Amino acid sequence: MEYQILCRKIKSWGIEPVIHAILWIFYIGGEVISLGLLTDGYSSAGHYISFYALNISLFYTYVWLLFRIPEKSGIPWIWVLLIFAISMTLYLGVAGLLTTMLNYATYHGNINEVFQKKFIISTSWRGFYFMLFGTGYVAIKVSYRRRINALSKAVEIAQLKEELMATEKAFLRSQINPHFLFNTLSFINHATKHSPENARTAIALLSEIMDYAIESSKHELVLLAEEVEQIDNMIALNRLRFGDKLNLEFEKDPSCDQKNIIPLILLTLVENVFKHGNLLHEADTASIRLSCSEKSIVFNTSNPFNESKHSAGAQTGLKNIRARLINTYPDKHQFSTGMQQGTFITELTIDL
Repeated sequence: MEYQILCRKIKSWGIEPVIHAILWIFYIGGEVISLGLLTDGYSSAGHYISFYALNISLFYTYVWLLFRIPEKSGIPWIWVLLIFAISMTLYLGVAGLLTTMLNYATYHGNINEVFQKKFIISTSWRGFYFMLFGTGYVAIKVSYRRRINALSKAVEIAQLKEELMATEKAFLRSQINPHFLFNTLSFINHATKHSPENARTAIALLSEIMDYAIESSKHELVLLAEEVEQIDNMIALNRLRFGDKLNLEFEKDPSCDQKNIIPLILLTLVENVFKHGNLLHEADTASIRLSCSEKSIVFNTSNPFNESKHSAGAQTGLKNIRARLINTYPDKHQFSTGMQQGTFITELTIDL
């Protein structure tokens, strides 16, 4: 049981203490062996234990103090120099005390004098490079910590951007979807004034369009064949209303059927044709054209413009379409609208 508790405790500390212990063992072992070979002799165990304990204590105390420096400190190097001076002073004092005690115990009262020039220089140098290692260790740790914090913030920002984009897409779709209901209710109202058969057909077509609008808005992409089917349904609804008077052509390329597109974009453009165009103009034919190649989808609408039907809603719908295209096809689409001699034209190209 105690062994398991110890293992869990060590695991909670992480691998860093183990690495430190291994490095200290190699450092101390290498230094003791190399100095012993160079001087043909070794000091007592008490001497090694005392001074290496002092050096290790200096390293971790100095590191601990450096980590206490406020990150937003105006002049951090003053703190570093102050900590260095205090640590070096205490190190020299404790080293001198240990030397005196060990010399007294070793030589039985024949104590070599400490704090002479040689002692101060050698001890200061030893303390200096242990604190130099400590400074490097702290610099690495601080750099690593800042790197992790920067990466965490970058990940957090990326997640927020993704959530914002998803929310924006949902918002834009929620603005577009109600158009299908409000703009086609007038079609049903007109159809009910004719025969009940036409009313039933109109209701069935509207039901299909609304089912598609609701279901497709749950997906990022749909098959073009599904969008084209609802364009056919919208045209059929309007033919119930205007019959042979409806002056409209719809040209579609069968090769487009298996390509993907964001839903409701083309259907909304067609809806605007009916909502704002004069489709009873005998001389000017409104047209809807869809063509595809291996590298692109091209969709065009052209209709005589009806000033009496013009409203701010048309511009709002076009703005929403542009926003959705930018979100889904950045740098991979061209969308333009404009008037040419009384005809309103839209041109959309999506690069695949």
